[in-house]
Amino acid sequence: MNLCELWRRIRIPLWLVILMTCGGIIGGLLGGFMLTFQFGNYHAGTWSFLSAIPALWCLHLHSLHYFKSLDVVHTSISLKVIAHCSSAISMVSFLAALTYLTLALLFRQPLFPINHSFVLAAVQAFLNTKWHLLLRYHAKRYRMLLDEGYFTDLTAPEGV
Repeated sequence: MNLCELWRRIRIPLWLVILMTCGGIIGGLLGGFMLTFQFGNYHAGTWSFLSAIPALWCLHLHSLHYFKSLDVVHTSISLKVIAHCSSAISMVSFLAALTYLTLALLFRQPLFPINHSFVLAAVQAFLNTKWHLLLRYHAKRYRMLLDEGYFTDLTAPEGV
């Protein structure tokens, strides 16, 4: 059973996926502003801002799928590039999260005060990892759907 067959069995409404993705974008931006400008934790704030980027790309892919225009904007190769770049960035952010956790344990740093917390930076780096893995998953899924001919040619005449 390939990934597309599994996805067709698990049905999450697209509007719910888009709503959760919008929540990820808003959460990343608001978290970035709060952690950076209110608390002064530049490590966690930067990772929070960075986590909004793959969430925005996921929203881009979902909205193109919703309007049935994914094959107009992206090709199979572009979705493959998105998936591979997302995999590489997820590994980097995962290593950064492990580094922040190691530093927090090494320096015996508590969660509070927030402005010096490496634990919060690790959490935000893990969220960045999560969003990049989701972007990889969706790019791969939409690539499989494109390769299977899921999207129809809107310019083809009737009966062809």
